[in-house]
Amino acid sequence: MVKRISVRQPSGEILVLEVTPETTGKELKQKIKERKRWDELTRSTTSVEIIVGNNRLLANKVKVLDAGISEDTVVSVVFKPNKVICSNKYAITSLGGIVHPELLLVVEFPDDEAQICDRAFKNCHTLAKVIIPDSVTQIQYAAFAGCSSLVDLTVPNSVTRIGDKAFYDCSSLANLTIPNSVTHIAEEAFARCSSLVNLTIPNSVTHIGKNAFYDCSSLANFTIPNSVTHIAEEAFARCSSLVNLTIPNSVTHIGKNAFCGCSSLANLTIPNSVTHIGDGAFCGCSSLANLTIPNSVTHIGGGAFEDCTSLANLTIPDSVTHIGNLAFGNCRVAKRRRHC
Repeated sequence: MVKRISVRQPSGEILVLEVTPETTGKELKQKIKERKRWDELTRSTTSVEIIVGNNRLLANKVKVLDAGISEDTVVSVVFKPNKVICSNKYAITSLGGIVHPELLLVVEFPDDEAQICDRAFKNCHTLAKVIIPDSVTQIQYAAFAGCSSLVDLTVPNSVTRIGDKAFYDCSSLANLTIPNSVTHIAEEAFARCSSLVNLTIPNSVTHIGKNAFYDCSSLANFTIPNSVTHIAEEAFARCSSLVNLTIPNSVTHIGKNAFCGCSSLANLTIPNSVTHIGDGAFCGCSSLANLTIPNSVTHIGGGAFEDCTSLANLTIPDSVTHIGNLAFGNCRVAKRRRHC
């Protein structure tokens, strides 16, 4: 059966191309090349519909209208002005050859079986709104990384894992509520989300990966849930707007540079559950004036509180058996006490 691709130009000109279930991506590319350059189409199209039988988009391997697509399964993708609707039950995985990333504003997934794969919308700089359907259980590696205009994000209760760099450098994202279905936030998942002010992490989360919220420089309010036992390396480093921090009594280990460079941190509560404070854990927390280390702590790593230049009062318990090199370097502590 013949399907049609209809393109209406701003001038009113209509371009119609025909494809069949046997049409390959390479043939489709050639058809469009014969009539119009693809770049011109993506920048001027009012509506484009592409239905190619026996074809499937493959993640980061091939791109529609670029290198052809393999003949595996049926794909239906509908494009409307500045909008993409992924209506096939398979993953839309590499949009670089489908729609120009500078034109994409809204993404919807109306199909209940839709999934989001690695780098699916990476560097779609104009993408402002994402509605993720309940069918999605994982947001994969760098799926929305570099979407610098993304301000409206809804993560459904079906999602259990947010992958590495999933929202890396989404610099316009200001508010984020992670649903209570999520258990795993991977490395650099929200790193460099420099506009993120309010963050809600539910008690379902048991793992917060390295650099997960690194350099979220506007992040002023968040609570680490009491389901977390380990704060990973640089997890909240350079969150320079953070003023108050209470670490829950579920945490036993504070990793290397976990809160390094949190220069506005003035109030810090470390619970009796913590036994290990890693190298550089709070280095450069230059607003921290008072600190009581609980008597559960046995290890304070090298440079753990180095360059905490306002630190004037410090209490170290006798439980501490290891204090690393320069643990309190450049702190100018006026009063240092040890207690049992």
